[in-house]
Amino acid sequence: MTTQDSNNLSSTAVHEAAHAVLARVLDFDVSSISIKQDETTHGHVVIPDLCSPEDLENASTDEDKEWMERTACVLLAGLIAEQMHDPDYDHDIDSRGGLSDDLKVCGLLRYFYEEDDVRDAFEELQREAGQMVRDYWGEIIDMAESVQFHKVISWETGDG
Repeated sequence: MTTQDSNNLSSTAVHEAAHAVLARVLDFDVSSISIKQDETTHGHVVIPDLCSPEDLENASTDEDKEWMERTACVLLAGLIAEQMHDPDYDHDIDSRGGLSDDLKVCGLLRYFYEEDDVRDAFEELQREAGQMVRDYWGEIIDMAESVQFHKVISWETGDG
């Protein structure tokens, strides 16, 4: 394995671990985490109860907005952690999950914010997610090391 491959694997593990750890902190169940690369992704976390645009079609309550914001923090955590882990690594978010996650967050924010306010809301949630990543950095690194060793970790529903 080349140094570049090792850096990619380590960065991917940290990225996915950040999603998983923040999901658990924010009371979402996590079914599995994987760093098995395929043609579309370097890793994946299954979090069944994150909100999606379809979930927000008729959303209007404060509870719906809070669910969306918790989801956004989980999505934003991956790239934030990956960049904290290795600031010198070339984070090509176009070919990894970071850009996709950011675009998903922007799409979710549009259900609760006017177009002119989306950027401010995004930046505020990015700050919140960044603080959570820093607060749970030890757990993120522990999970990243574990998933690097096992490649896939699964939990029973309700255990994650």
